[in-house]
Amino acid sequence: MAEFQPKKEYGIRAEEYPYHGTKLHGHKSYGALEFNLAAEYPMIERAKREKKKRRTVPHMAAAAMAVATVVLTAAAAAPPATPAPKPVSQAAYTAPAELPTQPEPTLSPPTQPAAAPAVHVHSYTVQTEQKASCTAPGVLRYVCDCGEEYTESIPMTDHTPEIIPAVEATCQATGLTEGERCSVCGEILVPQEETEKLPHTLKKKWGAYPTCTTPGYTSELSCTVCGEVVQKSKLLPATHHANAVTYPGSDSTCITHGHTESTYCPDCNTWLVPRQERPLTGHRHIVEVPAVAPTCTATGLTAGEKCADCGAILTAQQSVPATGHQHIVEVPTVAPTCTAMGLTAGEKCADCGAILTAQQSVPATGHQHVVEVPGTAPTCTATGLTPGKKCADCGAILSGQEEIPKTDHLHIVEITPVDPTCTEDGHGPGKRCADCGTVMVEPEIIPSEGHVWAPATDAPGYLECTVCHERKLKEPTVDGG
Repeated sequence: MAEFQPKKEYGIRAEEYPYHGTKLHGHKSYGALEFNLAAEYPMIERAKREKKKRRTVPHMAAAAMAVATVVLTAAAAAPPATPAPKPVSQAAYTAPAELPTQPEPTLSPPTQPAAAPAVHVHSYTVQTEQKASCTAPGVLRYVCDCGEEYTESIPMTDHTPEIIPAVEATCQATGLTEGERCSVCGEILVPQEETEKLPHTLKKKWGAYPTCTTPGYTSELSCTVCGEVVQKSKLLPATHHANAVTYPGSDSTCITHGHTESTYCPDCNTWLVPRQERPLTGHRHIVEVPAVAPTCTATGLTAGEKCADCGAILTAQQSVPATGHQHIVEVPTVAPTCTAMGLTAGEKCADCGAILTAQQSVPATGHQHVVEVPGTAPTCTATGLTPGKKCADCGAILSGQEEIPKTDHLHIVEITPVDPTCTEDGHGPGKRCADCGTVMVEPEIIPSEGHVWAPATDAPGYLECTVCHERKLKEPTVDGG
């Protein structure tokens, strides 16, 4: 006795299977019942199709064998309603022991159910429709003798890598790193990366400077590996005395030769225009050198002659002896004062100012005449001074006369208020210092209220102020009133 387990075989829930829990019996009274489970139960076929999509070829073969095993080993299945009673064979039947009055019944074996029609079980042959490659999946075709068929995809194969050799860079072309590609489909698996060119291996061919008459050329740089000329030599034209210097000519003087204009090239060290010497002119402008009179202490000079152009002395000046101090005058004395020294009488030369007899210092006399200086009393606006002493000769303060601070405003009086008039302001009461007149409390200004005009009673045509009784002519109105 075996219990059918659809959940285990096909991945469906047991409760979805109609005969869940039904026993499969191999009793001979039922015969060999065959039936197509897939045709009877669509849910099993659906589970097979869903699982078929996820299986590989070996899995599909195993699943087909499992289905065949279930079909062939299921001899019979109980009806979906209540199970049928167990059949009783003749061999197993025994008559009752005590039935004297009744004839023995004749029992016939139960009617055997008709055999179920044979169910076709698919038997698939696997055919390779298309082989899998590294660029496309393969296809397996399953064909049954009955004509039923289905296909299944075969996963793509992996690429077959091969090395793409690296290409070394040169000074003329870039290089490539090593890469990989599939030897079957040619797909690049590891792309090659471009490497930078190598620098040129340079050598220098030195140039030559141009001269005034010969052209030159610049240096040339070329690669010793590839031979490429990186920097070509350029022709430099001749300079043609480009740095020649022209020296201006000079005139001859009395004692110095002049020269003509000349041109010199420092590049080739050549005089292009030679310099010619000019003859001397001689002393053409002779002037007199005035005499110098002698002084008390310095010698003098006689008159002479010299060339005005070159300054050469033509007639030398002769020395004249000094005259000595011919005019001597007296330097007066300076009387001493209380604080300054005096000087005695002296002598000096009136011509050159030289001191001949020096003056001697006389000591200061000091303050010989001291007098009293009265003090000054301070006020509320000015400081005072204490009594002291001073020199009657020079006026210098010798003692006292110290400053006494100002006093406060000692005599403060009231400011009488003034009533305002028609034309002048008045003010209120205030306070001021009687000594200096400084206002201590500023009186408040009472502004004037002006005239109060009314027609004069005794003078028609006039207006009279009712306060101060000032009169004025009434101004005529537009209507003549």
